[in-house]
Amino acid sequence: MISRMARSLLSKPNVQVRNKEPSMIEPHTFSTVVDDVEIIWNVSDLIAQGDKLPTTQWEIPESFLDQWCWGEDHPSDHVIPCLRADLSKPILVWDGVVVDGCHRISLALAQGKTHLPAKVIVNMPPPEDSKEVSGTRVQSKWTFRDVVKIVASVGGYIDQMEMYKGNHPLDF
Repeated sequence: MISRMARSLLSKPNVQVRNKEPSMIEPHTFSTVVDDVEIIWNVSDLIAQGDKLPTTQWEIPESFLDQWCWGEDHPSDHVIPCLRADLSKPILVWDGVVVDGCHRISLALAQGKTHLPAKVIVNMPPPEDSKEVSGTRVQSKWTFRDVVKIVASVGGYIDQMEMYKGNHPLDF
């Protein structure tokens, strides 16, 4: 049974889902599961739509720290992308959910920030794909809180290394 939300996303008037083979979908996707239907969007298409929207200052909700969207990835897989994140580039949000920008948010939180520039999508375009999913979704043992702690500690170390130009402080 498909819920009303899934039905509305999949059945907009005069709009069809562009079905593609999974291998053809760009690796950077955003998806949400409604009932037993996973609805998938190509993030680059959503960013292009977001470029037309005004930029606002978005308050990072405390609940973000308890979420995880990177599947079975280990937090260490995301430390370098977080440290390299450009906090001036707006994140993309839809219905309070981060569509693009989790590395930027993790870095911002590690630096003690509470707000980031954001583009907020109000009218989500039709999805690229959808597929039925069944069974219980596996709950990740990681959360963004883990990534933020790691980035905060590693970021502090990198700041010290830059200050000492790669030398140990006792070498001076």
